[in-house]
Amino acid sequence: MPTALKDGEPVTELIHQCYQWLVDYMVSQGQEELSSIGYAPDLITAAELQVLQQGDPTLPQGPYVPEQQPPADPIIPAGATQHQIAQAIRQNTEAKARYTKRIGVINKAKKYWIKMCSEDNFEDLRDPILGLAGNTLCALVDHIFDDWSVFDKNTRDKLHSEMTQEWTGGPLAPAISTLDDAKLCLPPTDQQERRRNLPCVVSSFFLRL
Repeated sequence: MPTALKDGEPVTELIHQCYQWLVDYMVSQGQEELSSIGYAPDLITAAELQVLQQGDPTLPQGPYVPEQQPPADPIIPAGATQHQIAQAIRQNTEAKARYTKRIGVINKAKKYWIKMCSEDNFEDLRDPILGLAGNTLCALVDHIFDDWSVFDKNTRDKLHSEMTQEWTGGPLAPAISTLDDAKLCLPPTDQQERRRNLPCVVSSFFLRL
């Protein structure tokens, strides 16, 4: 398992390497029950999924809708025949097994990601009672990309140094540029889609074709 840390802090290149490792893990799981991309749709963004769908028409098309938790007992309509009852029981049992496996894979992926990025870097998401368990896998991944991938330590130190220098006059453009660069700390827009490495995801998938 790789690490996203260098000198105790996540860095952009290693974050992307860890993300690819996590995508590979999700792809490798669930291929018998699902399509050839396994549980990757539970991790990748809608834009990434669309790229994969365009590259392989045999994949399920359209937005990803995760399977919901099935009822504890099968729903059997009134007047059902013995065959229909048996079929409902079998389908419900299979659905529960699929759901349990999928949730188990997602929970493992959460633990892997937290370990690769260090639990100390998720304190902002920690609930006093639930800890980090209440966060989705995508929320955990987004947190690291948003906080560390673009606005990393080197960028922060560089901007801090520039912002603390006294302006001695002259053109305002460099000063305005510095202020604009500081906006990197703001969350990205949907259009930017800057947090994921699409070529990385596509290569991870097509290696299995």
